[in-house]
Amino acid sequence: MSFDTEMDQFFVRNCYFEADRKRVKAWPAYRLAAEKNDVVEAQEIAMRVVEKGLGISEHSPLSRRDSPGA
Repeated sequence: MSFDTEMDQFFVRNCYFEADRKRVKAWPAYRLAAEKNDVVEAQEIAMRVVEKGLGISEHSPLSRRDSPGA
C-alpha cells in the first residue's frame, strides 16, 4: 500500500476534517516523513498537529470554536 493510501485511511479512521488534513499536510515535519515514506512518523506528527492545534492562527475560525463563549 502506498504512503498516500495509508495516510488517507488514517485520516478517515480518525475522523479528521478536511481542514485538519490540509494543516497536517502543510506541516514541514509531515512533508519530511512523506518524503521518507515513513507512515508511522507521519501519523504521530498528524496527531500532534491536530491535538495541539499546531498550524492554526489565533484569528482563524477554527481557533475560535474552542474559545470561551463560542
